Formats: sequence, structure tokens, C-alpha cells
Amino acid sequence: AGVVVTGTTLAWTVAAWVQERWFARIGPRAFVRLGFACTAVGSVWLAAGADSTVPIAVVCGAAILMGFGMGLGYASISVVMLAEAEPGREGAASASLSLTDVLATAVSTGIAGAAIALADTWHWAPSSGIVLAFALPVTAGLAGAVLAQRLPARLPERHADAAERQAGARGDGGDGELRLN
Repeated sequence: AGVVVTGTTLAWTVAAWVQERWFARIGPRAFVRLGFACTAVGSVWLAAGADSTVPIAVVCGAAILMGFGMGLGYASISVVMLAEAEPGREGAASASLSLTDVLATAVSTGIAGAAIALADTWHWAPSSGIVLAFALPVTAGLAGAVLAQRLPARLPERHADAAERQAGARGDGGDGELRLN
């Protein structure tokens, strides 16, 4: 379990680093769409790991792909939310996003638990309940990838300029290359 969690964490971190450095050039839509797609594919892959004969490397690979997807998309949604919030309403928008995040986690955990309980009630194999539980993240990932089309391809110039200034303040000019002035 430690290898899977560590791999997922490292993948999330690497993807967040990539997202941060390329966000202004590639835009939020592409990052969110790719993040959802990675999560959906990783969920299908991880559901295959419900069979006890599947090697742990398969489970680890799936979790790493899902972590990478989260790293690409998670912060991108927050950046768009803050960029699109009315001036002075950023706190309310951030609180709404936080509430949605927590609520989605609680509801999806409950649905997954209900799917596993349903499989047990109907005397299905435990792996069937796990596969059924993974239908939710697969569906959510596919829906999110499609709905990401509604996000802006690029942030308005004032936000892109701020992202570039932040990159310049880091000393890498926004391209990930460290510059010594």
C-alpha cells in the first residue's frame, strides 16, 4: 500500500509542477480535460485490479496515472474559479469550491460503499462490488473531460500576465529554466 500511495503522491506532485509551469501557455481547458481523462482511464485500470490475480504493478500504475491526472486538473480548476470570480467575491467563490470538493468526496464515498454493500447483499463476489464502485469515478472522469470544454481555453490577459509575473518572481522566466540575474 505504501508503494501505491507514494507513487500516486509523486505523480500528483510532478503533474502539479508541470501544470504550474505551463498553465499560462496551454490554458486551463487542456489541463482539466487531460486530468479528468487520466482519472477515468486510471479508474478503469484500477478496477481491473479488483481481481486478486492482477499483479500489484498494475494497481500501482493505475494509481500513478490517477495521481498524475489529479495533479494536472485540481489546481487548474481553482485558478479558473479565482480568475472568474467577481472582484471582492473571491472568498465566497473559494468557499463554494471547497464545499463542493468536500461534498463530492463524502457523496462518492457513500455511493462506493453502497455499491460494495449491494454486491454483498446479492451475494456477488467482492470484486464485483469494487468494480461497480469504480463506475462512479469512470463516469465522473468522462463527464468532466467533456464538460471541461466549457472552461476558457486561456485565461484573460490580466490573469495570464499575473501568472507570468509570478513565474518571473521565481526566477525561471515562466519556462521552468532557472535564471541567475
